[in-house]
Amino acid sequence: MPPGPPVLRVLVLALVPAAAVGWHAGSAHAPRGVRVSRGAARMMYSDSKPTIEYFDYLANGEEFADLNDGPSVIVGGGRIGDLLYNRCGWEGDILLKRGDKIPADFEGPVHVCTRNADVAEVIENCPDSKIDDLVFWQNPMMDPVLKKYALVDNTQVNVYFAVPTKGAAPIDGITAVNPEGLTSATGKWAQAVMQRLARAELSCKLQNKRDFKRTNIEKHIWLCVFNVIGTAQGHASGKKLTMGEVSRYHFKEVEPMVRQLGYS
Repeated sequence: MPPGPPVLRVLVLALVPAAAVGWHAGSAHAPRGVRVSRGAARMMYSDSKPTIEYFDYLANGEEFADLNDGPSVIVGGGRIGDLLYNRCGWEGDILLKRGDKIPADFEGPVHVCTRNADVAEVIENCPDSKIDDLVFWQNPMMDPVLKKYALVDNTQVNVYFAVPTKGAAPIDGITAVNPEGLTSATGKWAQAVMQRLARAELSCKLQNKRDFKRTNIEKHIWLCVFNVIGTAQGHASGKKLTMGEVSRYHFKEVEPMVRQLGYS
């Protein structure tokens, strides 16, 4: 029996005949930590298709839509929007300000690069024909807004690169621990996002929704911890500490806060 949490062990047992693992429902020789009633066992063996599909998903990963980058609508002309339009852009791109009308007959993605607080307005003003094409570039934990408008399956981007000022060259979030980069995308237009960022020599990986959710939470915790410590420790001087300064001088405070938030 492979190691793993009880739920996963039960899923494995649903695929393998009882004789192969040497036990049956209610047997005194059932693997430690696994207790399955006869009724539950019959339910598992009644239809193994969902379990098989789940294991295929784990083995092969998620299939992403084969949608390549091309002319796109970009909403928001700040640092990220300017990057996508000027450094990564295609002929035919349309740059809109918040409140401008999104063309209903445009075929490509609609990159929403506004502040978090302005996302709801963009969604409400978006034509029905383009709702599925909205790509969200905001900082993590946009779930409350996306759930409100039933857009949790839309494309999202977890940004781990910095644009110091509008028009400046971006700095990729590559570290010794993560030399492949940390920026990721999920959803319908994820492949197009990866291709567009590559035009600015920025890394981006495609992730299924489960893994993207995990990295989203990780970034949210990172932002919370580093900003709180940077503000608190920089208060005496009146200047907030940078992320690098927090990591360099106050890591002993970072680690316990990260653990506390991660376990909550």
